[in-house]
Amino acid sequence: MLWRDSGGILRSSAPDGEPRVSFEIRILEQGWLTGCSPEEDLCSHGRISLVIGGIPIADESESAGISETALAMLRTLGSPHHAAAPVADRMVFHGSVTHEGGLVRIADVVRHPSTGEKDVIRHPGLSVKLPLADYRAEIVRFAREAESLFVGITKRFWGDAFDEKQHRDFWAEYHSLRERHAP
Repeated sequence: MLWRDSGGILRSSAPDGEPRVSFEIRILEQGWLTGCSPEEDLCSHGRISLVIGGIPIADESESAGISETALAMLRTLGSPHHAAAPVADRMVFHGSVTHEGGLVRIADVVRHPSTGEKDVIRHPGLSVKLPLADYRAEIVRFAREAESLFVGITKRFWGDAFDEKQHRDFWAEYHSLRERHAP
């Protein structure tokens, strides 16, 4: 059951009847591209579950760039994200993430299951406001889980200095944001 509390925050009831904020992102399956070794694939891929306002946003049967999505979501903790000024080219969903005092509002949710505009899935009227602390905790937990696949793996760049720098910069930003926003 969905309801708005006195502060306008959309909440739902968990199976045990306890109220909870309706924003959840989970990794269902994570790995490397078929045919790539863990040392060669620079990003993790897999299936996720994303629920906003009680509405499933991610198609759990589709593959997503998990480590890329985690970095993009970490960026939303310190900066607003919207079509005119996105924090990343790729996230599982697009729309807007804005900060309003101690709250985060997620609105205008759009999912692009492919690169074409004809396949866009829009969720008109979906707008969720939740405490920044709750949003932060969920994003940092997701980022830690996404990173766990990379533990103990040394990447190979085959002499490609550009890829090596990009990879190093990616993880430097990832770790900096994750640590800065850790609850």
